[in-house]
Amino acid sequence: MLHPARDPVLLGLDLGTSACKLVAFDADFTLLAQISRAYPVHNPAPGRFELDADTVWQAAEDCLRKIAAAPFGPAIRALSVSVQGEAIVPVDRNGRCLARAPISLDSRAGAEARDLESRLGAASIHAATGQPLSTIPSLPKLMWWRRNEPMLHEATWKYLCFGELALLRLGLEPAIDVTMAARTMACAISHGTWWREGLDAAGIDVGRLAPIRPAGEVQGHIPDAIARPLGLPEHVAVVQGGHDQPMGALGGGVIDPGIALYSIGTTEAIVATLREFRPTLPAQGIPCYPHVVPGCYVALAGSQSGGRVLSWYRQIMAMEPRSEPGEDIDGVAAMVEEMEDALPGGPMLLPHFAGTGSVLGDESASAALLGLRFETRRGDILRALLEGITYEQAIGVDVLDAAGAGLSTLRATGGGARSPKWLQIKSDVLGRTVEHALVENAACLGAAMLAGQALGLCPSLRALADRVRVGDCYRARPEHHSLHQRRLGLYRDLYEALRPYSARLRVH
Repeated sequence: MLHPARDPVLLGLDLGTSACKLVAFDADFTLLAQISRAYPVHNPAPGRFELDADTVWQAAEDCLRKIAAAPFGPAIRALSVSVQGEAIVPVDRNGRCLARAPISLDSRAGAEARDLESRLGAASIHAATGQPLSTIPSLPKLMWWRRNEPMLHEATWKYLCFGELALLRLGLEPAIDVTMAARTMACAISHGTWWREGLDAAGIDVGRLAPIRPAGEVQGHIPDAIARPLGLPEHVAVVQGGHDQPMGALGGGVIDPGIALYSIGTTEAIVATLREFRPTLPAQGIPCYPHVVPGCYVALAGSQSGGRVLSWYRQIMAMEPRSEPGEDIDGVAAMVEEMEDALPGGPMLLPHFAGTGSVLGDESASAALLGLRFETRRGDILRALLEGITYEQAIGVDVLDAAGAGLSTLRATGGGARSPKWLQIKSDVLGRTVEHALVENAACLGAAMLAGQALGLCPSLRALADRVRVGDCYRARPEHHSLHQRRLGLYRDLYEALRPYSARLRVH
């Protein structure tokens, strides 16, 4: 039991795509308690995927109340927030959300992305923002609102990502850090300021965006009028957080080149740490932007596949009822562990249920499962899913290698990291050591690290990162890796061969 007057408790809040998570840590960053609340992603029309920001914050408040009611509640001293990228919501001067927030998966702004390219040039966008040109970032979505919902745009006081919205709901002035600002594709990352040229091209006034502040900076303290209904003690500091991928990298101890975070959750991301900006990466589909660790950059190879493909398989192909995200992860993990270990072969999946991953950058691509025969078993299809999701990430690893990232080790976190068999497959496919980070919620831990440093509880983020423990390590088996390399070539060829047909299959 913590002594409430002596031992500060730090909270890390992660506002994700399918759920929010809140974790409490003591001053030694030992986990005290954790809680999560799920919320639905709305799909009101083809290509549109949205979150209700009020529902998200209600879930966060519920988590805060539960944690505050714990015996250590009076010792809570600081909170920091890790945030999904891109999701952004229009807010009026009274703080009301005027529409649902389109998330990264939302592709409504294709015409706007093309318009920005014609006005600014892709090379200019890459060099200024470190982001590939696509419908994923927030800026094309803001441009879409201005064009298609002019009355809503005029009524908007601020466009806020979920981190700024959290600050507003906690009674503070909204502010955004450079990692989240970068994900909007409207930030000049070399200066850490809003990119006026990009905003002008989109027709967005910089005054509608929150000011950019450094990650790890205390933004203020939760007013009593807001803290009291949540059960929080007086004078809880709110520390500027950041984008969930670099926050997860910090929580996973990934702050040096040569090692990358492999986040295996609803979606997948490989987050490599770099010492300098690599301008060639955005042109190849991989964002490169500042880390929450000062003086470092992250390169992000991402995919909309990951655990949601396995959930689809379990719920649709395996005739399982739809379940809550946390329950589904457990069911998927159990299903994977029952699968027979075997050499690569059999069916192959192109996991493009929501377009390709970062490098291929093809939003019109469709998923395909090829090589089915009457003797194909359920386990063969499951293995094809596991391999296909990882093949997509292998393409990003190749690009990172070519850019000099020099990755030797991938540190796995997230729900998918609970599966030893899948981690072994990933090592076999990628030809890297894959180690399981013993961190339940890396992004929440990264947030708590920033909060702890802001309170002066540690000399440096490096000192905290060096304390992150890892469990089992998985090394590539030579025969498996050789076969996977051959199949990866087939994977690329199949994508190119099917590419002309994907757009014809999509229904709009």
